Amino acid sequence: MVQFLSPVSLVLSKLHALRHFDQEQRQDELHLRVCLKACLEFIAQLVRQQAVRAALWNCERLIEAHQRKPNARLAAQYDFSILAAVPIDRIREASNDPALDPGVRGRLVNFCDLRWPQAMKS
Repeated sequence: MVQFLSPVSLVLSKLHALRHFDQEQRQDELHLRVCLKACLEFIAQLVRQQAVRAALWNCERLIEAHQRKPNARLAAQYDFSILAAVPIDRIREASNDPALDPGVRGRLVNFCDLRWPQAMKS
């Protein structure tokens, strides 16, 4: 898969900055919150464009970030959710679209029915 700069990359960068740099003269928390909202829209757009591989890859990157203990501590400290950046409602909606290729729909159904519940438990 071709990697490109996405809002998910910025979330990962801002998580690092918030964790490791003194925030007195920085705005990493604000930037992180903006990036999380941008991710939600970005991934939803990928789903609308039927770029399912890219959409799910970016969802997995967010899930992985969510599962890291240092990020979980940050999320609790600053009251945010990394998983809120995953447009699960849009993904569910697309998984029920009969106009989509059955293979594409299958990947979306698997994500919603299998992967997402696993991510929510962690």
